Amino acid sequence: MIGIIFDIDGTLADVRDISHHLTGEVQDFDLYHDLSRNVPPVEWVAEAARNVYSSGSDVILVTSRKRRYV
Repeated sequence: MIGIIFDIDGTLADVRDISHHLTGEVQDFDLYHDLSRNVPPVEWVAEAARNVYSSGSDVILVTSRKRRYV
């Protein structure tokens, strides 16, 4: 069985509108992760993941988030 790996933040999830919470002098990781629950997908990546899954392959989602934000 073939599996394809997709990262979540910035790849599958479009976090452009909330990424400013992670940069600059004041960083709010809690707010960023709360807001990330409602970001839209990057549609072409989501479509690729659906196609992979529909073809019978595994879709593996990964993140570098700390455990408390997963």
